[in-house]
Amino acid sequence: MPDKYVLTLPLLVVIYAVMGISTAGINLASGNIGFKLAPQGRATSFLTASNFVNSLAASFAPILGGKFVDVFTRYELSWTMQWKGPAGIVSFDTVNLQSWDFFFLFAFVLGLYSMHRLSLVKEEGEVGEKIVSSAFIAETRKELRNFTTIGGLRQMVNFPYTAFRYVRSHAKRLVLRRSKPKT
Repeated sequence: MPDKYVLTLPLLVVIYAVMGISTAGINLASGNIGFKLAPQGRATSFLTASNFVNSLAASFAPILGGKFVDVFTRYELSWTMQWKGPAGIVSFDTVNLQSWDFFFLFAFVLGLYSMHRLSLVKEEGEVGEKIVSSAFIAETRKELRNFTTIGGLRQMVNFPYTAFRYVRSHAKRLVLRRSKPKT
């Protein structure tokens, strides 16, 4: 076990917060895909079956992962580069995989393959990436204006100016009404 460290608890909080956000995103995306794939009028039973399969996979995955790690605790893959010269031999360990490393490498490769397969999914009504990114940036800019002092300064300056324009335009109308001759 590692020694106690000052940043252990904050690091765990950050890890669990990011993990919760990513899990929520995955569940939301899975639900949306399930809704789109569900037959008309039978979305409830379709999503129930989908969630049942996801729950089964979530229950068996740790068991299979543990068995996978148990098998690979006896194996090691290492790749060492050596430089031989008159002064001696210098060795560099470039790759050294053992036990849990195989498990994480397999999870990484499976994740990359999953992202590749998901990139091939085309949805009805899908818009281009440039349109989505420009809309996202515009919305983010709009929201960030509320967090900066410049946005507050802009609103503070705009308020008197717009109020002045409003009063001035109403005053002109009032003057024009009074200056018209009555017939």
